[in-house]
Amino acid sequence: MDLLLLAEDDAKVERILSQYSYGTVHKSENVAPYVSDLAPYGNIDVIYAFRDISRSMLERSVAKEILADLTIRVLIPEDIIGLKVQALVNDPKREARDNADITALVNAQVTRDEQIDWELLQDYYELFERSDAFGRLREKYDKTQ
Repeated sequence: MDLLLLAEDDAKVERILSQYSYGTVHKSENVAPYVSDLAPYGNIDVIYAFRDISRSMLERSVAKEILADLTIRVLIPEDIIGLKVQALVNDPKREARDNADITALVNAQVTRDEQIDWELLQDYYELFERSDAFGRLREKYDKTQ
């Protein structure tokens, strides 16, 4: 599971996760991977929002009810795609998997006839010098062009 949280909530996150047998593998200003010695819990990667771009992602997040009495905020698909583009640039071994995830996210929006913010996506792709990949994605899925 990946969580995008405000950087200033670092101590609170560590306190909560340690109560559930999670410890950090290593920490940087950008990310803290947490692992539990209890196998069913899995891993949690905490990504810290301290730059304007990641704080904007949190501002655009939307509330989703996942259980009758539990609502969480989730990133919009375009922002998830932005993180996927960053991940595949940072670790080229992830490229096939992250591109498949990106395709699935765009397909889901198209299938539900939801608008895609192509300008926001273009910003992410350009930030990571992947304009060519953005062009192919938009050409395939943007029927308004």
